[in-house]
Amino acid sequence: DEVPRPIQRLDVTTTGVIVFARIQKAAAFLMREFQENRIEKEYLALVEGIPQSKKFTIDKPIGKSKGSKRAVGKEILHSQQAQTDVEWLTSIGERSLLRVSPRSGRTNQIRVHLASVGLYIYNDSIYGLGKVSDQEFGLHHRLMRFQCFDKKIELTATCPSHFQPYIQKVSKTI
Repeated sequence: DEVPRPIQRLDVTTTGVIVFARIQKAAAFLMREFQENRIEKEYLALVEGIPQSKKFTIDKPIGKSKGSKRAVGKEILHSQQAQTDVEWLTSIGERSLLRVSPRSGRTNQIRVHLASVGLYIYNDSIYGLGKVSDQEFGLHHRLMRFQCFDKKIELTATCPSHFQPYIQKVSKTI
C-alpha cells in the first residue's frame, strides 16, 4: 500500500535508467547507499569534439554560479569536490562517444565537467553548444549496479537510436 519513491533523478535531457523503491525501508537504504557513493553508475555521453586522452579523470569542484547554472572552480561559491571518470570509446567525424562514471553526485556533474574540458554534450542548450533537436539527447544513463539489503541488482537501459552508429563501432567494449 505504499507509494513508489524515486531514489535518484535524471536531468530533463538525460535518458536511461531511473530507479524507484516500492517501500520506504528500501528507499531509505538506497538513499544511504547514494550518499556513501556505493552505487555504481555508468553513462554514455555523445559529445562535440574529440578527447585528447583515451582515459582520464576530471577532478574539479562544482558549485552554483549565476542563476541556477553550475560551474567548476574553487572560486565558485559553495563549490563541492566532484570527480568524473571518462573513457573515450570512439568518434565519428567531430563527435565522440564516451563512457562516463561520476564518482560523486553533484547536480549536472557530467555535463559541467565535460564542458569544462571542451567536450560539450550533444544537444545541450545549457552547458553545450545549443539545442539541435527536441528528441535526441546526448547523455544516456546506461547502467546502474547496487546492493539493496542482501540482493545485488544490475539495471541497464537500451541506448537511443542516434547512439547506434557509435555503439556498432564499439559493440564489444560496452
